[in-house]
Amino acid sequence: MLYCGAVRIQGATLDTFPAAELAQEVTAPSTGTDVQGKNGLTLRVAGEAGQWVSINQAALAASSKHPSGFLLRDVTTSNTATAVTFAPKQPDGSMVQAGELPQLGLRFEAKYEPYAEGIRISGSIEDMKGSDRAISVYYALPFAGDSITWLNGLRSSAQVPATGEMSDGKATTAGATGKYAQLPLCASSNGKAAIALGVPMSDPAIYRFGYSADTKQIYLVFDFGLTKDTLKFPGKAAFSFSILNVDPQWGFRSALARYYATYPECFEKKTAAEGIWLFAPATMKNPEDFNFMFHEISGAPDKLKEALPIDDKLNIMSFRYTTPIPYNMNMPKGDPHTYEMVLKRLKEYQAKGDIRALAQDICGIRNEDGTFWHDFADLPWVNGARMAQCVDPDLPDSPKAPNRAHQNYNPQDKGGWYQKTTPFQPGAGLDGEYLDSLSMFANRLDFAKEHFKTADNPLTFARKTRTPCLVQDFSLTEFCKWESEDLHKKGKLLMANGQPGVFLFMMPYLDVVGREVRWVQKGKFTPEGDGVMSARRAICNQKPFLMLMNDDYSKIKPEEMKYYFTRSLFYGFYPSMFENHYKKNGKWVADKYFEMPELYERDRPLFKKYIPLIKQISMAGWQPLTGASSADPAVWVERFGEAGGKGLYLTVFNATPETKTCKIQIDKTLLKLNGELKFRELVDQRDVAVEGDNLTVELPTQEVALVELVAGK
Repeated sequence: MLYCGAVRIQGATLDTFPAAELAQEVTAPSTGTDVQGKNGLTLRVAGEAGQWVSINQAALAASSKHPSGFLLRDVTTSNTATAVTFAPKQPDGSMVQAGELPQLGLRFEAKYEPYAEGIRISGSIEDMKGSDRAISVYYALPFAGDSITWLNGLRSSAQVPATGEMSDGKATTAGATGKYAQLPLCASSNGKAAIALGVPMSDPAIYRFGYSADTKQIYLVFDFGLTKDTLKFPGKAAFSFSILNVDPQWGFRSALARYYATYPECFEKKTAAEGIWLFAPATMKNPEDFNFMFHEISGAPDKLKEALPIDDKLNIMSFRYTTPIPYNMNMPKGDPHTYEMVLKRLKEYQAKGDIRALAQDICGIRNEDGTFWHDFADLPWVNGARMAQCVDPDLPDSPKAPNRAHQNYNPQDKGGWYQKTTPFQPGAGLDGEYLDSLSMFANRLDFAKEHFKTADNPLTFARKTRTPCLVQDFSLTEFCKWESEDLHKKGKLLMANGQPGVFLFMMPYLDVVGREVRWVQKGKFTPEGDGVMSARRAICNQKPFLMLMNDDYSKIKPEEMKYYFTRSLFYGFYPSMFENHYKKNGKWVADKYFEMPELYERDRPLFKKYIPLIKQISMAGWQPLTGASSADPAVWVERFGEAGGKGLYLTVFNATPETKTCKIQIDKTLLKLNGELKFRELVDQRDVAVEGDNLTVELPTQEVALVELVAGK
């Protein structure tokens, strides 16, 4: 008997949702409707027999005791899931599953097609009851083996236990489980074959990936909120994802490479010039030593008029500063921190014509009870209440209730700050816009129905109440897309702080990204780990990633500052410094690194030595497939560039506690190299020993080598 219909909870789990065992084992069907993807990938859709993947005609599972393909769950009303078992049809040459599920009150549709490096599945669910809904859409594929590995990073993987689940979920207050995926893809391997699931990074949604040892399935789940208040798609939610065959030899790196090739529009690199973040005062001697390139400037006209000529003279890019989301409202000392007082002060600011206060009525993020979301803070830039505002460009706009998105950016450029110059390079006038604090309030839920009306992306739902809602970053993504598209038409760039962030949806629309970092924790120099740094590299792909160290610089020793630069070189990141905020005599003050000659003169040699090397490899372009492997897993390797491109480089980092003679084996086929190999190390300007297809470089502990291929074809 084949599985069909609803499943009552018992035993095994999928995404913490108990998935019932079938009464009888289902074997991989010998017939069905097949979709052929690249690299030997085949998906068989077999109606009631579920969905199965094979690679080079070898099935990833011979049988399953659990339903596969799509399963839908009404999270509000029941603890059951319903399998989608519609027989596939092929209108106009494409394959579609579609129909109604009366027991769930839903319409379902999914389209299957070869796409780029794999197979794309796109579809939708639609409410038939006319009420608000909380629906989880599962997609599960049988994937068996004696030993399954969860591939979750450039240098990390985990063995799947005999029971339970593997997932990379992070906490949120939305969705069925309160978890969402950290990355837009997942991958698993059984040693002989590997497979990945990937969602376009540009599609805002609460989704999770995982592998269930209990059901022996790799899966993806979307948590959608359906409501008729989404006027652009009443009661409906659309989704899209891809299945990718992965080379098990390269594991997660292969998954990344094929994900990039499947969604290249999410990773397009536009900036034609690179360097570090921030800008030194005009009085600094020889500022070119520091390789400044990306300068954030106050949006005040007088500040722009002062800074732009200096930037133009130094051939660096100028970006106008905006904080797009928060409304920071200072409150008099002694005001009680109550919502009633917040509303009183808000009305006062609105009466004075404060443009952001006026925007609050239409743009303010609302809690489920209808109140404005808010908190209280004592920070250098606000002492009082903080509120978050929806920046959907499609919200209504009027003088009495202005649209915050239109305050942040005016495509008409009435100030005339943009001039026609060579696209995406330093030129006269503004070179782009800078958005600050894009991770701030990212996880806030928005229940304002006026924001549902103009939303372009499906809603999710609150974990506790199952009420449909937006997540702050959904509307922020719409804003970034709108602004980016206009800037690109002008040949200008969009730069942002706080990215990669909590969610990644806006990353496709950002050209230059960075984060403020603190490597001094409790008075001790504590660099961020490889997991964090390599995830940033994977998310950015070849886009430049910039860091600003915000620390008590007096507590950072010269050798620790050097480590900041060498570690940055390994990943191809740009290190820079900003300022350290602290209170003195009850007032906020800041030590600004580039206004303290005793600091930047001490470190000038580091900038002169390492930033040109970082620029050299970053412009060549990071590559997920290294084509080189270390004999010691604690000696890390990354690749930049390719044969016939802007140079071919390897960065090698010794993460062991001792000096190592690092032996690196070169894959000449993958790197498209012929003949004798010859390399040179660029940090210390020395030749590198080569024996056959292996190179050897000696490295002290925690040091980096930059190896360039200088000959050999």
